[in-house]
Amino acid sequence: MKDMGPTYKGRVGVICEDCEVLKFFEPGDLEKTYPAEEGISSIYIMAEKLFGCPRVRNHWYDRCHIHNHFSAAEWARRMGYIDPKDLNAAPTGRMIGELAEWEQMKATCKRCNHSRWLDRWALQRRYGKGLALSELGARLKCRCGMRGAEIEIGYMSR
Repeated sequence: MKDMGPTYKGRVGVICEDCEVLKFFEPGDLEKTYPAEEGISSIYIMAEKLFGCPRVRNHWYDRCHIHNHFSAAEWARRMGYIDPKDLNAAPTGRMIGELAEWEQMKATCKRCNHSRWLDRWALQRRYGKGLALSELGARLKCRCGMRGAEIEIGYMSR
């Protein structure tokens, strides 16, 4: 049996924020009641048959956003949010203010690998000279919505 996500008191939950639907099933009942078709999972079949969602078959624009229901902590972890306790931990590594004049910072997203060079002076004004580069990476947010980035140090050309 395929893992259907986290359970709530032994039940599997599905949620659609667009349709304001939250429904729980006993493990295995979702697949038995609404068997998957070619290219469409049981969750989408359930949304189409039970709620009459017309967006299930549309895969490009106004598509159905129903998915497995997760606890708040699991949702935050999957979205890349950092626990505030982790941000307040003692800084390790180099600080923004310790970078030499000729050094640049490049941030690379952990999810989509989008990268860009950072304006270190603007970041230094915003966060201060004492912010560790490891903490800076945790605070940055990519255009894909993921928080957290790998920070690389590069050198300016002459």
